[in-house]
Amino acid sequence: MRRDELIEVIYRLMQSEEKLRTENEELKRRLREQEMNIENSGSIAEAALKLSGIFDSAQRAGEIFVKQYRAQAERMLERARREAGALGAAAREGAQATAEGTEHEDEAEQKSGEGDPPGTGHGAHPVEG
Repeated sequence: MRRDELIEVIYRLMQSEEKLRTENEELKRRLREQEMNIENSGSIAEAALKLSGIFDSAQRAGEIFVKQYRAQAERMLERARREAGALGAAAREGAQATAEGTEHEDEAEQKSGEGDPPGTGHGAHPVEG
């Protein structure tokens, strides 16, 4: 081989080597990106699982709260019904006692004559002057 042909071969080899280095760097970059994507996918999957657990816990807590709230509301309603019943019974008893008391007062007034106008009836006392 002649010298100029050797130089041409060396030049082409150098170009080929540079092209291979560039391709190698590009492949390494792509590989790093893929590795990062895989790591991120794992992290995203883990995060999703953790969030799922958090949401499950929140759902259970919400259900427990609603259950306790309903139970408390039912107890309060039952208590209010009992108190209303007791108040109603007391009011009926009071009304009945008042009615009976009024009847006794009317009878007593009729017997004593207190209900007669002055100067008439049984309970009148002459005024001395």
